[in-house]
Amino acid sequence: MKNKCTADKFLKDVEKHKLETKIVLDNGLCRFLKFRKPETNNLYFNITTWPGYLCISGDMGTYVFARLPDMFDFFRSAELKINPCYWHEKLQAEDRHMKSTEYDPERFEREIKEIFFAWVREGNKDKKTRRKIWEEIQYLVLSHRDTEFEAYHAVNEFECLGFTFLDSSWGWRDYTYQFIWCLYAIVWGIQQYDKTPAEGVG
Repeated sequence: MKNKCTADKFLKDVEKHKLETKIVLDNGLCRFLKFRKPETNNLYFNITTWPGYLCISGDMGTYVFARLPDMFDFFRSAELKINPCYWHEKLQAEDRHMKSTEYDPERFEREIKEIFFAWVREGNKDKKTRRKIWEEIQYLVLSHRDTEFEAYHAVNEFECLGFTFLDSSWGWRDYTYQFIWCLYAIVWGIQQYDKTPAEGVG
């Protein structure tokens, strides 16, 4: 099972994090806030805003979003809830090394099986033909599940006794651990900002 970031995991990571009260910049829509555990930069993150944009950067990657003049209004929430699908649509730039999405072999295999067994439930072909097609799918398609390029190629090239995947739509990518972590960090960071009076701008 693929490791997924959850609210509980995120909160454990930042249980000792604090918003540095001597804020570097806090001027209307322009802000630079730093969050970290005192005396270490492990899992630190920064939130930077300027009109229409919000950037989160730090140990878990860098991502830039755009939607509203004040992006704090876009992400602000009393609860630690995120909306990865909708928020990903507002992503303008992402980390070179920590992408927002990645190929998920488990999702690939699950969708291949769902398509084939849905076809079987429709009463297509006799039992012997279905068995032959399934054996070929296992050998020619599912055996290539570990690499995205090979998976796409195997699906596009597959044909057995008239069965193909060519009319299927795919969604084999999932959000990365780092991207989900950063979404939680944005919401949590805004919560800390809203409830923590700044001592001044440095």
